[in-house]
Parts: sequence; structure tokens; C-alpha cells
Amino acid sequence: LKALTHGPRRALDQEATALGPGQIADLTIIDPKASWILDESSMVSKGTNTPFLGKVFMGRASRTIVAGQTVFSV
Repeated sequence: LKALTHGPRRALDQEATALGPGQIADLTIIDPKASWILDESSMVSKGTNTPFLGKVFMGRASRTIVAGQTVFSV
């Protein structure tokens, strides 16, 4: 988790930030127990050449918040 949350900022030489009261949030809420199947209709990419079509996955983003506004929700 640390590599996914702090690693990108470190790679870009950006200072780590903390979420606190009154701050605008950019975050993604993950449901680690959600299972889902990858199919062409659920793909965002125009490229559909993947060996993972039809496979079952565990864990899914359930909500994404950017600048304090929900931009994605299932």
C-alpha cells in the first residue's frame, strides 16, 4: 500500500501529503472483497487484446473522489 500511495509522489520528487479536516481530497475507495469479471463492455481502454477477458478478479474501486467531488461510483 505504501508503494502505491507514497511511491508515485517520491518518484516525481513531490512532498508527501496528509489528509486532514478541511482539506480537499483526491482518493479512491477500494472494496477488497468485491469480485468481478473482466469483459469487453467493462473495459475503458480501446485496446481489447488481453489474456484476462473472462477472468474473475478480487478487489475493485467503488468510488473515486477528485478535488472533493465524486467522479466515479459503482
